[in-house]
Amino acid sequence: IVAMADVITGVDKVEVPEAVVTRNGDIVNLTVPGATLYDLAGRMVLSTETNTLDLGAVPAGVYVLRTGKKAVKIVK
Repeated sequence: IVAMADVITGVDKVEVPEAVVTRNGDIVNLTVPGATLYDLAGRMVLSTETNTLDLGAVPAGVYVLRTGKKAVKIVK
């Protein structure tokens, strides 16, 4: 029997900043870097490591944008 209740990992607490998502036409602006866009079947459509996401090449439809702890619906 292995008891791991007293194991110290060195990680105390990880804070994830609250993301704010705004959109101006096909450009999505994020207050935190990094986001992934999914279609309603759960397939990744687009991702970025920056604070902007260009939806210009994405077909019209409904998507879910995930950034930090937040998920928002995007309709194009």
